[in-house]
Amino acid sequence: MPAYLDALLRYFEFSGRSTRRQYWSYGFMVGVVYAVASVIDAVVGTSPEPHRPGFFVVFVGIFHVVPSLTVAVRRLHDVGRSGWWYLLTFIPIANLFLFYWLGFQKSEPGSNDYGDAEGQPLRRAGALDYERALRRPAAAPASSLAVDSPQRFI
Repeated sequence: MPAYLDALLRYFEFSGRSTRRQYWSYGFMVGVVYAVASVIDAVVGTSPEPHRPGFFVVFVGIFHVVPSLTVAVRRLHDVGRSGWWYLLTFIPIANLFLFYWLGFQKSEPGSNDYGDAEGQPLRRAGALDYERALRRPAAAPASSLAVDSPQRFI
């Protein structure tokens, strides 16, 4: 459950890493949510036909598109690969190998280009520091704003 909530809290976050445990826990919880949505559709009768997905299943599917993508990209980062490798999921047969590889490949030990071993993104020197960027600069003293002469700018 914590991995599922972590994926939802990091809805649009492609940076960092996700471990095998997070990857599988998230996938399991999404399956449980789909099953619950299917039962709700069957009880409420929101499915247009017997073998078509109902409103709740479609809603759950649309809601989980982005978190599923971000978890898979972070899992790719965990094994030391770029998120662009996710495009292999659109190639038949290759997507099965990618799924197997993401699910069973061990994490890279320690830090890699995408973050440290705990799944948090790395803070590099020179990278944009959001906290610093959001802080307002201190007001300059009035004496520094005064122009002494045009020679100062030449």
